[in-house]
Amino acid sequence: MKKDTKVLIIVFSVISMAVLAALGFGYFWLTQNAEKMDELANKMKKEGQEWGGKHSVSECVTHSLKKNMACGEDLTCQIGTHYFLGSCLDHGKREEGFCKGVPKEDRQKLLDTIHWGVEKCKKANHPDNPSCQRLMKGIQKFCFPKNQNA
Repeated sequence: MKKDTKVLIIVFSVISMAVLAALGFGYFWLTQNAEKMDELANKMKKEGQEWGGKHSVSECVTHSLKKNMACGEDLTCQIGTHYFLGSCLDHGKREEGFCKGVPKEDRQKLLDTIHWGVEKCKKANHPDNPSCQRLMKGIQKFCFPKNQNA
């Protein structure tokens, strides 16, 4: 067997083991923290409902961005903010034109979604922030609910 082939097999094996270890750790973490995540989701949905009932959908986005930025690198906190935003939008005061320019989630138009999220975060003074861009997906879900016919 050629030396290059052996190196490729070793590299592929190491990468495969790392991926399997990461997936295993992720599964283990989720099973250990599922109850906490459910509690967090319910708490944040309730907070979002209460806050949204007193504010507009635009204010829900602004407030959620502030909450999300306060999370820093805490992924659990960021996930909670996603639940807050979704519930807040569902219960917030509707605004005409809120969904104007929001692209529908579509695998064939993924670049449109990415570009829109980047621009939305730039306008919100959170450029180059992946957490902000992930939060923007909540707006897409609000504007284009899954149960809505195409």
